[in-house]
Amino acid sequence: MRLLLAFFFSIVCTFQSFAGEIFSISYENGRVVKRYPENSRPVIGLALSGGGSRGIAHIGVIQVLEKNGISIERIAGTSMGSIIGGLHAAGYKPETLARIFEEIEWAEHFTNTPKRRSIYVTEKETTHWPLFNVRFHGFNPQIPSSLSSGQKIISMLSWLSLIPDYECGGNFDRLPIPFRSVATDLSTGDSVVLGRGNLARAIQASSTIPLIFTPIELDGKLLVDGGLKNNLPVSVVREMGSDFVIAVAIDESMHERKERDNALNIADQVTSILMKTSTELSRNLADFVINPDMETFSSRKFEHIPGIIEQGRVAAKEALPALLDSIEKRKSAYRKIFIRGINVFPQNEERFVSDIVLRYILTDSEHYFANIIEALEALWKTGRYFNISADIDETTGILHIELLETPDTVNLLFHHVSTNKTYNRRIDIV
Repeated sequence: MRLLLAFFFSIVCTFQSFAGEIFSISYENGRVVKRYPENSRPVIGLALSGGGSRGIAHIGVIQVLEKNGISIERIAGTSMGSIIGGLHAAGYKPETLARIFEEIEWAEHFTNTPKRRSIYVTEKETTHWPLFNVRFHGFNPQIPSSLSSGQKIISMLSWLSLIPDYECGGNFDRLPIPFRSVATDLSTGDSVVLGRGNLARAIQASSTIPLIFTPIELDGKLLVDGGLKNNLPVSVVREMGSDFVIAVAIDESMHERKERDNALNIADQVTSILMKTSTELSRNLADFVINPDMETFSSRKFEHIPGIIEQGRVAAKEALPALLDSIEKRKSAYRKIFIRGINVFPQNEERFVSDIVLRYILTDSEHYFANIIEALEALWKTGRYFNISADIDETTGILHIELLETPDTVNLLFHHVSTNKTYNRRIDIV
């Protein structure tokens, strides 16, 4: 029955498309599809930099942008920005990401050593875990390429991206928000933009810190941290079709003099300097830059996650008035239309819909198409509707909004073993 309703609804929308401009948001084949008139609004993209643990501040920034109606339609991320951006693009809300990141036992993800409780009792007294192992090929020692294989990281990412990976079919443009992960080719030094394949693997490649994690082999290339070449992927978001790019730039913290007494820290310091130079060049390409003050936090310590996320919120809130003003000025270059009234079908939804739509659109006044889109996306976020379509009759100035209510749903619970917590992902069953 619901399938017949959906079919009927699509026929009605097709018929009405001859009457005027059509705006629609629908759930099709396991993904959200948005269709808007050409040149109706600026497409807003988000570029998220690396920054180690400091990069977790991206969660706070995204949370503020969402709460203030700034709809992100493209995301590209590097290193920690790829982890946060990829999971958000896959459908994880900022609040869920904050909970996940606060509960992860980060120290365990930077080592290959199993938990002591996972070792047999008889092995606990005899087993010693060195910093790294040296193997021999004949009489020649084989120095390991890293301190960790990154197996625990890929296990965590694979679990979190399991359903989105299946739903997008290996095409990151089919995620709830189109996404790109940026890595560096260790053989050529070129920047590599990943938009297809396994989502978890693409994110891992972008965040593979040299010397700490083993390089990722993907499509015949050895990939490491994307920050070496493009730490703030503004150009990538622009190439994805963004008209207005918001960049969140977070610098790596530098080692103090007393910490620069070993080769590993010195190599890390050199990498941070390269990333800083790359970030400065990319900042100039963005339409708007949010730069959280992270001076009190180290890029290498994961003990203060709530404080790091809050610092992202603070920076976004401070930048918000100027950001909204910049977006509003950009909208002025796009299409407008005079709206005399609003008609809602089915009629029993009129009161609920009007309460939301009238926050963005006033009758008997001229509005940008972007305002109509904002109103429809606000309706969509309520989760009440499976399909939303709006048609503007340019002759009468009436905005017709037709709705199909969300079908029954079931919640599937997945248990993530590395955090020992259970997280919900909702799948609609029609």
